[in-house]
Amino acid sequence: MNGNINFVIGGIRSGKSEYAETLAKSSGTPILYLATGKSTDSEMENRIAKHQNNRPKDWVTLEEPLYLKKALAELNSPLDILMIDCMDFWITNRLTENPESNYTDHEEWIEDQTKDLLAYCESKFSQTIIVSSEVGASLVSEYQIGRWFQDLLGLTNQFITKHSATVDYIIAGNTLRIKP
Repeated sequence: MNGNINFVIGGIRSGKSEYAETLAKSSGTPILYLATGKSTDSEMENRIAKHQNNRPKDWVTLEEPLYLKKALAELNSPLDILMIDCMDFWITNRLTENPESNYTDHEEWIEDQTKDLLAYCESKFSQTIIVSSEVGASLVSEYQIGRWFQDLLGLTNQFITKHSATVDYIIAGNTLRIKP
């Protein structure tokens, strides 16, 4: 598994979503855009609106905070290119929707869901662009939930990287190709 997955990773406000959108637009065809962010306050509403306004009108948007593969399979879109933005909101959603779960429960669920998602994307789409935030260069959170988030996202990013054809690291709007 790694023939058609393009992984775009970078810090918050690094330009990773814009880069991924440019990469998707270069196909010249309509895109299926899977958004994982949820509107939790006015600032988040503004972020989501900005992303929506930047997308071409012929892109199909699917909003799903947790069950990504299931939502894609149910939609069964004829579109050939998928962009997922972003894995960090997906993990945040898992942690906040299931606060009673322990770390191991979260880790197993995220690992299983990620494996299923990548396998589905490889079989269904000619190109999948996945966006995520890099947490490896940040400080270790003083709060347990923050450490869980950092650990789970870091492990998920490593897994996606191993199964991606390309990995682009975005730093302050600049792209560094780190794989292949």
